[in-house]
Amino acid sequence: MTIEEAYKGCKKKVKVRKQKVCQHCNGHGTEDGKDHICPACGGTGMITNKRQFGNQFYSTSYPCSQCKGSGMDMNAHMCSKCGGSGIVYEYVDEEIDIPRGIANGMAFRVDGLGNACDGGINGDLIVRVNVLEDNYFQRPDPVNVIHYENVPFNEALLGFTKEFRCVDGTKVTVNAHEL
Repeated sequence: MTIEEAYKGCKKKVKVRKQKVCQHCNGHGTEDGKDHICPACGGTGMITNKRQFGNQFYSTSYPCSQCKGSGMDMNAHMCSKCGGSGIVYEYVDEEIDIPRGIANGMAFRVDGLGNACDGGINGDLIVRVNVLEDNYFQRPDPVNVIHYENVPFNEALLGFTKEFRCVDGTKVTVNAHEL
């Protein structure tokens, strides 16, 4: 965005990469759209060993090596659309309001434009702003906008009248004869 847009605030169209539940497998990750539970761990993703030493019992748990801790049968045919994740991504064009006075590198939150969580409501989108360099204005910090003008020595000595543009789009005439 330009420095003028950052100063005034504006609306911008952005392309947002959103995740959604795969419609082909209904989020199950398998080609037939059904859950296939790992036979080794019973769908828990963990294998538990119980041992007894005398009258004491010990148990150890570790990730199932057959399903790699997912709890799903790895021999089931994975969904061809999502690759077994149950999630697909799509790019959506959204129009967002950029707040006034935002500076380069700042971030702000846009409610409801993030990813849906487990089929629920959409989360928030975090937008980081990139303000373009400007040949006329400089912004040394988030508060100040500056324009430097080189004035030839003879004009500085004898006076001048010049018109300058302001960051809000207005123009100001400076009459240096009266200074």
